Amino acid sequence: TTGVLVALASTVLIVMVWRLLSQGLNAAPVGYLRDLSASVLVLLWIPVLASFATDMVLQDHGAQRVFTLMIVVVYSFLSPGQYGGIEWKYSLDGWTGVLFERDIFEDTLKLADGNLTIFWRSVQLSLLTTLLTFLVGFPTAWFIVTRPAKARAAWLFLITIPFWTNLLIRTFAINQIIRNEGVMNTLLMKAGIISAPIQLTYTNTALLIGMVYVYLPLMVLPLFAAIDRFDMRLLEAGYDLYASRWQVLRKIILPIVSPGIVAGSILVFVPCL
Repeated sequence: TTGVLVALASTVLIVMVWRLLSQGLNAAPVGYLRDLSASVLVLLWIPVLASFATDMVLQDHGAQRVFTLMIVVVYSFLSPGQYGGIEWKYSLDGWTGVLFERDIFEDTLKLADGNLTIFWRSVQLSLLTTLLTFLVGFPTAWFIVTRPAKARAAWLFLITIPFWTNLLIRTFAINQIIRNEGVMNTLLMKAGIISAPIQLTYTNTALLIGMVYVYLPLMVLPLFAAIDRFDMRLLEAGYDLYASRWQVLRKIILPIVSPGIVAGSILVFVPCL
């Protein structure tokens, strides 16, 4: 997991640097930096792929899965065939194509702005989704933990209900709420708060709302497991030492439940990408 996070973070860093330097690059350093960037990406992701392959070997039918993965890895270092398929010639074009594209008229390399824009947009939405699910999920998990023992099961049951339905159905349900003639706009217009529908569908805001709704349970459940093991007597000790609520949260609660925060963040961030 740590390897995946390091590789992802480093990949994002490379993309950000290229976005900052894209206006000042000329054709000469692009070719050199293209190979350098591709080499860095390969070196970052090879340990991740190796770790992933090792994990799959330990599972049922692991050999077949590893063999399939190795085919993909080998093909990524080969040249594409003229009429489809591959040619058995070593090439980094499959990796450099993530950051660069070749001009069909001048045969020069330039930054693949479309790929970088889409990737950066995905990273931004994933980070915002992770942050929002944490801000909503942490008080939700704390509320469930502080309920009586008999009531916790009912609250956890309500949290897991969205998993009972297909993702497509949940997406359609969210669309019915936020669309121009949906429940939200209808209620706001009848209450006189707005005079015209708020355009949310087919925007980044709509994507963010949908992803927060879909992945919120994946944040709440790890946080619940971590907070459930928290010793509440530590709160009393902090207050007895004249700590404020913010100090108790920052210096006692968050450090102790950090494993749940990390687990929930990974469960949300990785699928969002």
